[in-house]
Amino acid sequence: MPSPGSEPGPLDDAPLRIAYLAYRGKPHCGGQGVYTHHLTRALADLGHQVEVLAGQPYPILDERVPLVRLPSLDLYNDHFPMRKARIWELKSVWDVAEALSFNTGNFSEPMAFSMRAWAHLRKRPRDFDLVHD
Repeated sequence: MPSPGSEPGPLDDAPLRIAYLAYRGKPHCGGQGVYTHHLTRALADLGHQVEVLAGQPYPILDERVPLVRLPSLDLYNDHFPMRKARIWELKSVWDVAEALSFNTGNFSEPMAFSMRAWAHLRKRPRDFDLVHD
């Protein structure tokens, strides 16, 4: 057993490469977009490299924080909320899953966003130290 005070501390104090996920980022109300803006800015202030992956409505971010847009069917938009997706809008398996889930009464946005984010992140296995969802 190691003697007291001899245990190693953190291995590395280097800045983290963080992927921050937000299934929607409405910038002025609703919480998630506002929280995303402030938290990612604070993480950048601490020296971390933060990249936001978001669905629409997209958040407004600090200029140091890049945004990866992961478009959805936007079924809950402000202009026509709860609209039904049209067949020509279904361009991927994730779109089909989102529409089917929505049409059966589920809140499909988080699930569909997670699938899109997973598809994006799996192509970048070494780009991030931490994924925040």
